Amino acid sequence: ENIVLDEATWQFLDRYTGKRQRIDGSVSEKMAVRRVLQQMEYYFRTEVLSRPEYSTIRDKCHNYNELCAFWTSVGECESNRGFMLLNCAASCRLCLHLYTNFNTS
Repeated sequence: ENIVLDEATWQFLDRYTGKRQRIDGSVSEKMAVRRVLQQMEYYFRTEVLSRPEYSTIRDKCHNYNELCAFWTSVGECESNRGFMLLNCAASCRLCLHLYTNFNTS
């Protein structure tokens, strides 16, 4: 399965999801990162940007590190959830969890 991200996809991700993600490593690692980026784009288009419950966190749900998609692809959203929620909520698709955290502090 060869996943290709076109320029329109990159522009969309750059506009809404924070830091541009780095794609390197082995062929399988690159494919896994591209899959995460595809899933993130779909999540933003179908949920974050279209559903009202996301309205208060749309501008807060970002990737703040260029390796977020890679970390997501190797399971860090589950194994290092606190760090990933703060730094990579977009690629982990945890935007609504940000809402909960912002409202409890």
